[in-house]
Amino acid sequence: MKYDVVIVGAGVAGALAAYSLAKNGARVLILEAGPWYPGRGELVQRMHAYPGRTPYPDHPETPRPTFLDTGYYIQTGPDIFGAPYERGVGGSTWHWSGSCPRLLPNDFKMQSRYGKAVDWAIDYEELEPWYCQAEAELGMAGDSENDAGSPRSQPYPRRPIPKTYLDKSVARAVDGSTFQGIPLKVESIPKARDPDRCLGSTSCSPLCPTGAKYEAIIHVRKAIDHGAIVREKSIASRLDVDGSGRISSVEYLSWDGEKHRVTGRFYILAAHGIETAKLLLMSRSDTLPNGVANSSDQVGRNLMDHPVQVSSALTEKPVYPYRGPQISAGIETLRDGPFRKDRSAFLVDIVNNGWTWENGAPSSTLETLLGKKLFGEELRERLQSELHRQILINTETEQLPHADNRVVLSRDQVDPMGLPRPEIHFQLGGYEHKGMKTARLLHEYIFEKMGATHISHSGPHTGCHIMGTYRMGANPKDSVVDKNLRTHDHKNLFLLGSGVFPTGGAANPTLTIAALALRAASYVSAELKKG
Repeated sequence: MKYDVVIVGAGVAGALAAYSLAKNGARVLILEAGPWYPGRGELVQRMHAYPGRTPYPDHPETPRPTFLDTGYYIQTGPDIFGAPYERGVGGSTWHWSGSCPRLLPNDFKMQSRYGKAVDWAIDYEELEPWYCQAEAELGMAGDSENDAGSPRSQPYPRRPIPKTYLDKSVARAVDGSTFQGIPLKVESIPKARDPDRCLGSTSCSPLCPTGAKYEAIIHVRKAIDHGAIVREKSIASRLDVDGSGRISSVEYLSWDGEKHRVTGRFYILAAHGIETAKLLLMSRSDTLPNGVANSSDQVGRNLMDHPVQVSSALTEKPVYPYRGPQISAGIETLRDGPFRKDRSAFLVDIVNNGWTWENGAPSSTLETLLGKKLFGEELRERLQSELHRQILINTETEQLPHADNRVVLSRDQVDPMGLPRPEIHFQLGGYEHKGMKTARLLHEYIFEKMGATHISHSGPHTGCHIMGTYRMGANPKDSVVDKNLRTHDHKNLFLLGSGVFPTGGAANPTLTIAALALRAASYVSAELKKG
């Protein structure tokens, strides 16, 4: 059977595109490398039964490649690229915090505003209606009275997630003050979440037990309701190109190692920044020695993440963490300004699950106190005192694109399917390190305002955001896709996901991924109707 559209990847981008296309009458096939997961009840039981539970555990319901040298990535350094991802129907939205801020208008114009990196081929105003549509599809909760610097034409579909006691405690300490001349204010962070279903379990990652948080499986199911077909455990291994330069088929491997091919009129790759780049590079031939869609030699280059500065402390008074979603509020006023000519912008998250991300608390706190030979009432009082005063601040910083930060194919190491493993070269520069240092100074300022002690800093950590490896641009010589996410080289091939981002700003990428995916799907639908 020939499909109208073959989509590789069933994460948020692929799911939204499949739904949008299928509901408009397209015959859609989704190839997903991972499996269907069991029901939420079974996943929750597994989560609670797992003894070493952490935000990103390595067990069957989170079968993501790890960033360790012994894992899937081959790290050539000098820094470690730590962003993981998910193989499974629904993708990484099974295991995310749900934070969905928009990019700022200036994020699209880093070169023209600040002389850094490149401008996007699309501006904020052109994408804004699609942001609204994406927020509607994801069921966003947010404060419509506070646009956080990103003007909006429609209100959020849902009321904002309430601030926790911890959020309010930080707000009491810093609201109205300034840091390096910039006013500070704790605001609710936009979330893809139903505030009426959220029970405050602080387990958004690895799993929301109630289904309050958006997961891409929602739109996979909606796409199926409109006739789309999903083939799980199907790993795309090659794109075939005909003599006219159009993609003619996708080769994929089933988990039993058998090769298959499918054909369509249009092809959409939505397998994120590592696997999409890898597939394009694996598809090289005598006529395309650099791989598919790579006449610019930009595929795999400009790899970015959001390097994270983490700081923890014990506050003077109880702030009662371990309540609410993992993140419900933060400080967004440092995401833009003239300082971006010199150092990176950042978004400050106030984390509600204590020191879990730092050292595995609360269990690690108990182990430490037991190691001090405490027991009985004394142990109970000390444990209560420390757990009630734990605070952790997680700041995502901006990273500029650099051509040498890249994904290439390993020449001698393969995965269990016999496909080349991704080899990653990654290094943070002075721009990023200055931003990290400034974030650390801000954390210390907040802790001082709160009378905190036992301060600890660590980083850079990964923001778990894979961006930039097949970037958007108007010039085919230095970019891979145009503003409609159509590849410059192949008119029936589209690439979705944050791999198209020319720059990353300091916003979590999911909402922008969703907006761009919906926009591209609308464009493909129009192309299909042309016949």
